[in-house]
Amino acid sequence: MRLGSDLPIRLGFFLQRTGVPFPFRPGICYRGIDRLPFPPPPEEEEEIARSGTARLLSLWREYCDVSFTGELHGDELLTRRLRRAFGEEGIDLEIIYAEVVLIGTLPAGEDSVELMGSVMLRLRQLHDRVTSRPVGIPNLGYDVSYPLPGFHSALFQPGLQEIPGAPDFDLNSAGLLGTVDQVKNILPIANRMDSSWRPFCGIVISLIP
Repeated sequence: MRLGSDLPIRLGFFLQRTGVPFPFRPGICYRGIDRLPFPPPPEEEEEIARSGTARLLSLWREYCDVSFTGELHGDELLTRRLRRAFGEEGIDLEIIYAEVVLIGTLPAGEDSVELMGSVMLRLRQLHDRVTSRPVGIPNLGYDVSYPLPGFHSALFQPGLQEIPGAPDFDLNSAGLLGTVDQVKNILPIANRMDSSWRPFCGIVISLIP
């Protein structure tokens, strides 16, 4: 896989929080890729263990393990099982499938070249783990985000709106861009931001029913 070639790049399946309010657009819930669940920190793990909900603690540990190894992202059945189990514990999550469809370019420089090489290596590992895109799943729209966990969406996080020359962009009902052309307009501006979360990429978000 070469930089900018062989698109789309499969990122795979992700469990996502629901009902995430969009900070700049009242009344819209953000359904992009930058809403991973928040596993409990160690001090909360102790509280969960004392409360007798050992199954929930076990679920969080399993989720963290399979997310870290990437196993989760290539296994739809595993993702569905974990979603169902979390639901039984009162935690509502949804499943999305994500692919990189555009890769933004960074300003020229040796550091940029090294960064892109490192990112592409990790993307290839995810892409190879996911065998194929599920058939017939509906697209929610396009996010502009750093392409690796834990993600950082230029649409959802503050900053993009403050860049001089940033276009005014409309979002759909999922808090995402509706067209690839919109992504093309925003990517160069996002990648000019002084951010460690680069390169930003165009990521299509699809819902797994």
